[in-house]
Amino acid sequence: MWEAPPSQNRLPKDHVFVWRVNIGLSQAELQWLEALLSVEEAAHVSRFHRQEDRRRAIVSRGVLRILLAHELNDEPDRIKLFYGAQGKPELDARAARGLQFNVSHSHEEILIALASERAVGVDIEHIRPAIHDLEISQQNFTATESRALLAFPPAERSAGFFAYWTCKEAFIKAKGGGLSLPLDEFEVTIDFAHQEVPLRILPSDAPTELWSVRRLRAPYGYAAAVAAAGSGWELRCWEWSFTNEFP
Repeated sequence: MWEAPPSQNRLPKDHVFVWRVNIGLSQAELQWLEALLSVEEAAHVSRFHRQEDRRRAIVSRGVLRILLAHELNDEPDRIKLFYGAQGKPELDARAARGLQFNVSHSHEEILIALASERAVGVDIEHIRPAIHDLEISQQNFTATESRALLAFPPAERSAGFFAYWTCKEAFIKAKGGGLSLPLDEFEVTIDFAHQEVPLRILPSDAPTELWSVRRLRAPYGYAAAVAAAGSGWELRCWEWSFTNEFP
């Protein structure tokens, strides 16, 4: 699923791009990305005490700037990003020219989703087998989803839980509902044989909007999903690296 991007790779309107970035960069590469950050971003990064958290913030914000600049024909350090109350980066609507994006990170992996003139959300989670997945699912999932998770073989249950969780989180992020959209007011159906994930808004007479959710073939030990408004869009998954930027 994760490909090296072609040169002059541009985002068509009927596509969704998801970029995978690993934080395991050299110190020189890290410093180069850090130099792209705004004064406010650099101050935010400096407040992290753990080296891993600091590295993750630098890589996610630096690479995001590179990808946005590529689509907007600008320089990475000139991109104007605004951060809301929850720290979510946003572009000024006029400067964005219809470009939508979303970022998710977990452990050593970062995903950045891009779309043109359609809302998009992405989520990646490091699978942690010790998590109390059944208890959390009963509190946050629909009854149908909880029963489906319980039917998974015990050895596959953590992977199943995170498949549900990432699909639901990606949809919430795409829709922009945040905590105002409870996880048990919509449901997804997970079938590991398919990437497409059926989505149903509850109750059944709720106003219908067209959204599409797809599971991603995440790196080993992770689960990931992307959601976007509309249907019929083509998904391309790219592997970002410094060799792509400086061949």
